[in-house]
Amino acid sequence: MSRMQTAICIKASLKPYVVVAGGYEMTGTGEDKNKFSGLLIGGGLGVSCFVNKKSSVDLQLSYSHESLTSKEDKNDKFKTNQFSPTLGFTIFL
Repeated sequence: MSRMQTAICIKASLKPYVVVAGGYEMTGTGEDKNKFSGLLIGGGLGVSCFVNKKSSVDLQLSYSHESLTSKEDKNDKFKTNQFSPTLGFTIFL
């Protein structure tokens, strides 16, 4: 079975791609005193292995950084940096 999967990927076309992301994030709802907000930026690199014209297997490595500030206390900050691998499937209709 692994030989068959390898053969499919070798015959398929590989296409690299780049992801750029960003936005504004808010946490907390209603009367929640732990409300934070701030910017989120990120990006990633990936490759799609097209097994036919309408489907691909995708492998991606992403990075994201968020820097949030408390609504109640501007000196209370929350920062994260994250790398994450992703394996996915895409079907084009």
